[in-house]
Amino acid sequence: LERAIEPAEKEPVLAVPVTALQAAGGRQAIFVVRGRTAEAVTVQTGRTFGDMREIHQGISPEDRVVTSPPANLRHGARIKLME
Repeated sequence: LERAIEPAEKEPVLAVPVTALQAAGGRQAIFVVRGRTAEAVTVQTGRTFGDMREIHQGISPEDRVVTSPPANLRHGARIKLME
């Protein structure tokens, strides 16, 4: 299959693994690392690209995202980074 690339597809986008997204009161949230704590940040999502979801608003490219947060992770929880 072949198709033309849309103009919007030519620009770089910020995207995260769909596993990083959490439902939070009818909204989507992502945990980001702030120092040694996890902070839940509400995000506005866009298109899905396979296992990645576009993020329009809420985080920046510099943020460190928790890509597979455990079910019991809560806002403000102290975390240990595994690098």
